[in-house]
Amino acid sequence: MDLFKAEKVGETPSDPEKKCRCGADLELIRTIFDANSRTIIHMFECACGERIWDE
Repeated sequence: MDLFKAEKVGETPSDPEKKCRCGADLELIRTIFDANSRTIIHMFECACGERIWDE
């Protein structure tokens, strides 16, 4: 059994409303689903290197 198999199931467009502290737009780079807590986490990255996530 493949317990660590990752499979892309869809795409989520970046949210133009999300802004970095520097004022630039954030790009959605990763979406993670935590099956234990049933939480979806979105990770965003800015051109300045800042990474922000929300649940």
